Amino acid sequence: MINVAAASMEEEDERASEERIEKLIDLAFERTGAQSLDDKFYKVPAELDTNDDFIIYRLTSLLERRPFLLSHVVLRQNPNNVYEWLNLAKMCEFDSFLALKTYTEATLQIDPRNAYGKLSRLWIGFAEHYESRQDIKEANKVFSKAANVRYSSLEELSAVWCSWAEMHLRHHNYDSAREILKEACSRRPTKEESGHLSPSMSYVIWQFHADIEMAMGSFQNVKAIYQTMMDRQLGTPQTVLNYGAFLENAGYFEESFRVYEKAINAFHWPHVYDIWVIYLAKFTERYGGTKLERLRDLFEQVIKDCSQEVIGGDMVETEVLLLYVCGYRGELWAVQQGDCYLR
Repeated sequence: MINVAAASMEEEDERASEERIEKLIDLAFERTGAQSLDDKFYKVPAELDTNDDFIIYRLTSLLERRPFLLSHVVLRQNPNNVYEWLNLAKMCEFDSFLALKTYTEATLQIDPRNAYGKLSRLWIGFAEHYESRQDIKEANKVFSKAANVRYSSLEELSAVWCSWAEMHLRHHNYDSAREILKEACSRRPTKEESGHLSPSMSYVIWQFHADIEMAMGSFQNVKAIYQTMMDRQLGTPQTVLNYGAFLENAGYFEESFRVYEKAINAFHWPHVYDIWVIYLAKFTERYGGTKLERLRDLFEQVIKDCSQEVIGGDMVETEVLLLYVCGYRGELWAVQQGDCYLR
């Protein structure tokens, strides 16, 4: 009798445990039902006609859904979490419909002003998903919308425009890429958009545009782009050197020298140092000893303009080397106790 009673109690405990597990599963499914995920992915097969098989299936399904459920919990806490939306979209890559649904839901729920993470990465990923399916038309629509989002930084806006152009380059749509960059550089904020970021403010976009035109466009187009960058003060010392080398390769030596001279007045030490070195070297290479007076004036200007902190060490060694190359072997600059004088 005792054994029968013990066996009966064990059966009751087992049934109670199964009931508790089933209730926990039901509660989990009710509370964390992922409404944004496709129902057919979690459809119970008809062949699971026994209760044990059904419970095991539901447990397995719950474990498989765990990453999705955790992601939805995080997004309910902060729907502006760009990193978590990207993580969810990556998990949904096995089903194109789910991935597109996730990207669409993300772009609708995220507030650009409160976005946690780089919102541009989400839009670029959205467009690249269409690109991976060879649907360039829809990818263009996504990029077109992304280009009008008010991002928190100019870097993100630049990334969207450059990625848009790069997509067309990958598919050999070179004219389309050039038109996109031209549109970005010509877009200026309206009176209503005063204070908002504009792609025409981005050095990255302008330099990308210049590189593309240099490879595929005309001389006049490239020259106009570089000149606009200089006029809008979007250039860097490297931009000046690129522009000067471009003009020199085309045979416009005096124009390249004028670019260097204009940059010398626009930049300060130590940023202007590389421009001076290239300018003096190119001028010497071009004219040799035929324009010694002009060359002497340039060296006097560089010594006059540079600060006392810059004069010394590598700076003076470079100047001495250039002077030696120029043939001024009897006019070397010497530095003693921080002062410059002509020996």
